[in-house]
Amino acid sequence: MSVQINDCIDLIIQESAETHAQTLKPIFAHDYKMLDEAMQNAKAGFWCLNLNTQELKMSDSFRARLTREELNRLETTGFFSIVHKDDVDRVKAKWEKDIITGYIDLKYRLVLEGEGEIWQRSHGCVQCDENGIPENVFVLMTDATGEFEKESHLILAEQSSKAKSEFLARMSHEIRTPLNAIIGMADAIKDEPLSPDALETVQYIDEAAQGLHQLLTQTLDHAKLISAKAEAEWELADPKKVLADSMRLWRPQCLKKGLKLNILQGRDIPKSVLIDRFKLGQCLNNLLSNAIKFTRNGSITVILKRAEYRNQDSLIIAVKDTGIGMSSEAKSKVFDEFTQADTSIKREYGGTGLGMNITQRLVQIMEGHISVSSQKGEGSTFVIALPLKTNVTDRSVKQKTEPVEIKSVERSPGVSAKINHIKPDIHPKHPPFSNMSVLCVEDNPVNQRVIEKLIGKRVEALHFADNGQEALEKLTTLQVDIVLMDIHMPVMDGIEATLEIRKSKMPWANVIIIALTADPDYQQARICRNLGMNGTISKPVTRQDIAQAFESAISNIASNFGEPAYLPVKVPA
Repeated sequence: MSVQINDCIDLIIQESAETHAQTLKPIFAHDYKMLDEAMQNAKAGFWCLNLNTQELKMSDSFRARLTREELNRLETTGFFSIVHKDDVDRVKAKWEKDIITGYIDLKYRLVLEGEGEIWQRSHGCVQCDENGIPENVFVLMTDATGEFEKESHLILAEQSSKAKSEFLARMSHEIRTPLNAIIGMADAIKDEPLSPDALETVQYIDEAAQGLHQLLTQTLDHAKLISAKAEAEWELADPKKVLADSMRLWRPQCLKKGLKLNILQGRDIPKSVLIDRFKLGQCLNNLLSNAIKFTRNGSITVILKRAEYRNQDSLIIAVKDTGIGMSSEAKSKVFDEFTQADTSIKREYGGTGLGMNITQRLVQIMEGHISVSSQKGEGSTFVIALPLKTNVTDRSVKQKTEPVEIKSVERSPGVSAKINHIKPDIHPKHPPFSNMSVLCVEDNPVNQRVIEKLIGKRVEALHFADNGQEALEKLTTLQVDIVLMDIHMPVMDGIEATLEIRKSKMPWANVIIIALTADPDYQQARICRNLGMNGTISKPVTRQDIAQAFESAISNIASNFGEPAYLPVKVPA
């Protein structure tokens, strides 16, 4: 059964190409004992098998690793007697396929008395007779334990990352649901006749809940960025509009603190630039939030210009404030995670110290650069430079999911009739959507109560359904103008319900649908839009969020149908 190593070498060389044979044989023949010793140390070896007689021959380097009992088993029952029992069936199936292809490539575990459980890899070739029938197999066996350990670590890391992402998604949803109740109820109760002390208490509750919401959002955003391979979602958009949208969100905060919010824009800014609107919006929100937080008086200025940066045409966005500024040491650490200037800043202003780290990561994903200029007591200026591209061929633009085709059907009488009758409010007792009928599809009774408190007195009719199936049934009997659709529900979820509505060919097939979701992820919003929804509201939700979503959806409908929509410029608090 034993064969000297040079016998195996000769067998392999016989099956090698002539050029390879001339190269390999002198090397192997030089000192096969030294080579055999090296192979033993490397846990490598040769073996060959006669497929007709099942005679197995092994190099001394492999035989030396086996006990007498293991050698006896090999002689009587074959090579699979020392293969791990969990790998036998898999390796046998692969072996049969490799015999047909003529090239052996197997990876498996050996269970040896002297070494325990080890991974081995076998590479070889099949020799056929004159009729093309496989006759002999020649194999080089090498140790693969290190390779397997690396693969195992990668698999475990991927599994861990996936589990973390799933946990974060669940945690985000579960925490935002009670936050929705706290923030929504605090917002709704401000309508009640309260004493100044009671109103102040409600304001404290609202601010504390909003702070918790911000901490949660930043922590989850940071965890997603470091655990997932985030990529930019390129699309053509107007950068001036992205800035305007972010500034509109933060203008009330500036007014509340008595700060001026200015914008300076270059005249040569293209109206259509290839950017990631969502990630750029996140960066602007983080920078504006920081600027407002650390500025007691003065102004905040947002600058948008086109300039050359590092020999490349670039979009420059700067946020400049007249706030407390930073020391040189603090400036050097501003983009570090979980870092703030000093403990006094932490005590006075709070926060996770993640905002600027998240911003830097987002800018890097967009292939840009962010820097800061600041002096203590003289304010700070954060500058983002993004490569300016105006053509889809300048970037790898991901294909967007095509929206569900919606057949042309008769529009819901309620919507088409009422679009022209939404007038500006003159008296607060006449809310802007007082003639609209709304169906809220939400399985959580607390969230239903929040929606009722927020808009129950401000719309003509408010109906509720506990799931998508119930919503479909109610649409057949009720005249509804707008559907507020939760995403995660039993029986039928919001996505399934939306698809059923859009393909129903009923008069309500084109009813306005606005998603209510506790998953405030950009991809979630994009999925909802592509399914045919008219907007997305992230929980926790306020009355202003709902009013703005109603405004936007109705304005788009009016634009599509060529009808004017008279909407209030300012939604009453």
